[in-house]
Amino acid sequence: MKNYFKLMSLLLGMVLCSAAFVACGDDDDDAGGQYAGNRLIGEWVWGEPNQNQQEMQHHQRGYIFNADGTCTRYMREAWEGESFERLEYGTFVLNDLKLKITWTKEVYKEHGEIDEEPLEEPYVDEYEIVYPETGNTGMFLKYKIEGREGYGEEGPFYKK
Repeated sequence: MKNYFKLMSLLLGMVLCSAAFVACGDDDDDAGGQYAGNRLIGEWVWGEPNQNQQEMQHHQRGYIFNADGTCTRYMREAWEGESFERLEYGTFVLNDLKLKITWTKEVYKEHGEIDEEPLEEPYVDEYEIVYPETGNTGMFLKYKIEGREGYGEEGPFYKK
């Protein structure tokens, strides 16, 4: 009887421990945290994915977020054979859906010439990411407007 009680106690303990391991799985698919970070990584292009990209060639904007915490913001203009490109390089920190980007360098490309300038005083942009309910279309970057009450939005961006 004593052995039977020990065996049943051991069996019950194993069942409870296995249930605890299953219940503690990492299934945080909420909009913030690691899920938002994984979703952010990649290139986000301004506009809608179904827009005629040939028409958009004269004006392109977007962000590239890398897994190592670096990022690039770009703006490209082209018209009548002339082109202009502005690139900003920096680092970002994502905390839930709060995105903080510290810009450290600017590069201008115009008429085949490149002007590269590290910023004497890096500046910071702070955003709240607004994702659509599903998919990778329609991310907006919401920011506080300096000197005024209210918010502005940049977007929509779609993941390339």
